[in-house]
Amino acid sequence: GLADQSVCFRAAAIIFSTGPRLMFDFSQFSAGNLSGAREILESLPYIGEYTRPSTALEFVQHNLLASRNSSAP
Repeated sequence: GLADQSVCFRAAAIIFSTGPRLMFDFSQFSAGNLSGAREILESLPYIGEYTRPSTALEFVQHNLLASRNSSAP
């Protein structure tokens, strides 16, 4: 929700590939890296089930919620 935005804005562009899926390392988030995340994200044709998210923030929010609703490591 909107309350997660403060977390999202601290998100870093630390992304690692796990086969066809991409995951964020939430333990390494830091301020000021959304622009870098966006550059990386927009260079990728597919991100999970999304194709070219409109913003890095959108992608971070989706994965933040997914990480809370999943038992995946």
